[in-house]
Amino acid sequence: MYERMISIDWSGRSTDNRAVEIRVTQASPTSPRGEIVSPPGGTPGQVGWSRNTCRQWLQQALAVETPHSIIAFDFGFGLP
Repeated sequence: MYERMISIDWSGRSTDNRAVEIRVTQASPTSPRGEIVSPPGGTPGQVGWSRNTCRQWLQQALAVETPHSIIAFDFGFGLP
């Protein structure tokens, strides 16, 4: 079973360095409803991540000894 779920809303204009409306939430057994994760150096509840910052945060979050995790992405594209 998973002990942590990270959900990323990857919407917004296609850019790597500009902060857009990317949202990151994280849930665990101690926080089952999830909490908004603020970008590094951001204010609590802030949602304006750049894609580069989001990728770096995710790599760091998964690089340390962590519980079994599942990561979900909501992309803003669909099939033709």
